[in-house]
Amino acid sequence: MLVGYKLVDMQDHPANEAVQSEWGGIYGRTVSVPEMIILPNGDSVHCPEVGVEYGAREGATGWKLVEWQLEPPTPSNNPTDYPLQPYQFRAMLVIANLQPMVDAALASIPDPTARAVATAKMEFALLFERSDPLVDQLGAAAGLTTTQIDAYWMGAKDL
Repeated sequence: MLVGYKLVDMQDHPANEAVQSEWGGIYGRTVSVPEMIILPNGDSVHCPEVGVEYGAREGATGWKLVEWQLEPPTPSNNPTDYPLQPYQFRAMLVIANLQPMVDAALASIPDPTARAVATAKMEFALLFERSDPLVDQLGAAAGLTTTQIDAYWMGAKDL
């Protein structure tokens, strides 16, 4: 994926690019070609074109503006990296037939304040975080291991 542009020293290009300047570099965002570049020798180039060599003098190599490509980042396999939207979390409970067990686990919390807070979190949360201790507490009450909870979570992130 194109993410920006680099000014490379043609003496070292392409085997060992000596990058002089760069624009962009964030995966998923592409900046436009810079309107002006300043070469290491002090020359300025207005409206540079990609692939054109600039600043070459008397047999010396110059610099070239090239596209900067990045590979997509490797997706994480850590469920804590994927907060779930309420629809994803609730759909996971229904699909896995866990909703009745979660409801029973909530009802069985002995402390009325803790039960009220847990119930409110389940009903009104805007995001569900895998790292929330309530997720493990309710999962354990439903007879699930952390590995099983993680597997359900990773499936729900793609709903």
